[in-house]
Amino acid sequence: NFVYQPSGAHNVGAFDLLTECGRSGVLARIYYPTETQVENGHRYTEPEYVHGLLDFLHWSRWLRGFFAWAASRLRLCCAWHAPLIGADDNNDWVKLEQSKPADAETSPSNQEQQPQKQQKQRLPMIIFSHGLGGQRHVYSAICLDLASHGFIVASVEHRDGSGSCSFFLPEAVSASYDGDSVDAEATTTTVTDKVELKRLRKQQEEQRVWLHYEKHVLSDYPYRNKQVRHRAAEAIQLTDTMLRLHKGQAVSNWMPGCRGKQFDWLLVQFKDRIDTNRIHIMGHSFGAATALTAAITAPEGLYQTCSLHDVWMHPVDPELYRKLKVPVLFLNDEHFHWETNVARAREVLESPGLSKGMSTVLTIRGTNHAAQSDSGLYAAFWLSKRMGLTHALEPREALQLSSRVTQLFIARHEGRRRLTEDENELLNGDRPDVCFPEFASVPDEPRHT
Repeated sequence: NFVYQPSGAHNVGAFDLLTECGRSGVLARIYYPTETQVENGHRYTEPEYVHGLLDFLHWSRWLRGFFAWAASRLRLCCAWHAPLIGADDNNDWVKLEQSKPADAETSPSNQEQQPQKQQKQRLPMIIFSHGLGGQRHVYSAICLDLASHGFIVASVEHRDGSGSCSFFLPEAVSASYDGDSVDAEATTTTVTDKVELKRLRKQQEEQRVWLHYEKHVLSDYPYRNKQVRHRAAEAIQLTDTMLRLHKGQAVSNWMPGCRGKQFDWLLVQFKDRIDTNRIHIMGHSFGAATALTAAITAPEGLYQTCSLHDVWMHPVDPELYRKLKVPVLFLNDEHFHWETNVARAREVLESPGLSKGMSTVLTIRGTNHAAQSDSGLYAAFWLSKRMGLTHALEPREALQLSSRVTQLFIARHEGRRRLTEDENELLNGDRPDVCFPEFASVPDEPRHT
């Protein structure tokens, strides 16, 4: 029951990352190419997240049980806690990192026993920001697809009240941590008694303090602008965290079910594996507003491109509109934009820092706003259309097309290879049956939530 099977040549590995206890730190899901075969995958989501999403959508509470049961049957097509591609070029080193005792010290004799590590390929990275009411789960399809094409994708779960559900751990957890660590789906664990394993996992999960969507009118600019700035800071913080891993600096993971030194190798394997000249940022809707704000306010040179899928411009500070200096993709669904939103997006395109050829506008035919998320994948195509979760274009086709356009846009501006004639035709919008190089919009109307 995989929600989505990615289209790329690589299998995909994944794990969750929570860098700190308390309200600070960052929560994210990390996707990456791996050589590990995908078997049963990983659970798609948890009941609390399902309930949060139903509340956000204003769906009846009596549906909770049914949808929680249905969601429990869905699986992510990934190898959970798998080695990063190339990490098992030397399998002995991976096994050594997984099995090294917690109190082991590096001595000259130990260093002699460690296999010599070769220079491994550095991979491009994408930071992804979800939309209003989203979570790190509900954009798994496009993140999986990008990772299957060779990207490290770090998908932040925002904890500013704009997500339908999230959590944090009380600071007291870190103070009282006794070293127990457990993951029921990991291939190795220090806990051998299954009953004890389940008890420890449940104990860790029960420590979570849940955060739910803060209901507010969409049109309150000060409130939404405060949120988008918070979100942008989280995206930049996640970028910094991944770069710390690349530099071999210490990063903690407090994610329930992923604590302890036997999981350190998951983070250590990213040392010297990120191509720092190929870091990109993207997002959908409120996430696109987040990506735009982050691309403008981050240290210059941090992000090489900015991909905005159905950007919601209202939260963005108008003073930032014309300050963008990195190549930008406006990838739009045919049935989303309205006149004021498009007018604001066009102001970004007039940024003095955007020279000719640095911007691309493309609208995909037969799609609505949900096409960039997993929403249309939960049910049969006809039912998803009836529920408004997709439009004329089949959801998998829409997601793969969005992923492909994003990859081609990045490839064009990285300049590492020449695009083919067909690829340029697609990216330029010269495929009128599929897309066109302009915004599509409807007259303004009130929008509330």
